[in-house]
Amino acid sequence: MNFSDPVSKQIDSKKIKKQKKINRKLYIYSFVVVFLLLLAGGIFLFSKAFAVKKIEIIGAERFDSEPVRSYVSESVGENGFALMLENNSLKTFNALFKGRLSEVEGKLKFEFPYLSKASVKYEFPDRLKITVEERNAVLFIKEHDDYICVDNKGFVISIMTQNEFDEFTENDTQGTSVVRGIAPDEYKIGYEINADDKDIIYNTIKLASAINENQSLMGKINVIDVTAPEEIFFISNPSLTVKFGSFDGMYDKVIRLAAIFETGYDNESKGMIDFTTGGHDIFVPDSNFDKEEGIT
Repeated sequence: MNFSDPVSKQIDSKKIKKQKKINRKLYIYSFVVVFLLLLAGGIFLFSKAFAVKKIEIIGAERFDSEPVRSYVSESVGENGFALMLENNSLKTFNALFKGRLSEVEGKLKFEFPYLSKASVKYEFPDRLKITVEERNAVLFIKEHDDYICVDNKGFVISIMTQNEFDEFTENDTQGTSVVRGIAPDEYKIGYEINADDKDIIYNTIKLASAINENQSLMGKINVIDVTAPEEIFFISNPSLTVKFGSFDGMYDKVIRLAAIFETGYDNESKGMIDFTTGGHDIFVPDSNFDKEEGIT
């Protein structure tokens, strides 16, 4: 029979206990080191090294981007990672991993109704990138001293003074017609425009949209007068009047009008195009042209 040496057993037991103590200390030290590294990393990530210094706005084409920049300017100097955490919740958790500031996006669309979309992202190391998409501004309604900007769904997206309107049209490459003959009951930014005859409003929106979408007419129809819906006329500055008639067949008449601009109207000759005679569409020069020239 083989008998183990009691002394050897005792020595082995002590070695095992000693190794366990060493391992336990290593685990503790490792945990402390990892914790301190994570803590240091977290402190560094949320330090001024990653503070926002620049704001970039993409997609602002027709409306001034400076009010948007001013609205988010309070973020300059703030840590980008902290902004991501502050502006997201459990509902927008996925947006957090994309660097987006969801709450700021919602506030921008509320404060600036002419924006249909707004994406706000923190881009490492020091930039906020704001990408916007503007609503389709199709016409202005002149009401007293206000120019009411309306989108293709009939919602008011901006209200401008004369000076603001002048500045807008000076920088606007697309051109948006001013509508006369609609007297809104009430209007407020972000809400649908309201008037006694909504059919006239929506037909006018369709007409203005058709004009804006035609490259040959873009920016050339300055005034749409619907005071008499059966006798609509346009003014094309500086000198052309278009006797358009009613809303009936509007798309066909817009195409025919575009063809006239494409095939020779020099945008200078005074005269009138009449779509109400039932005959051919002919440009009639008029040396005594006395329609209003411009927008008042």
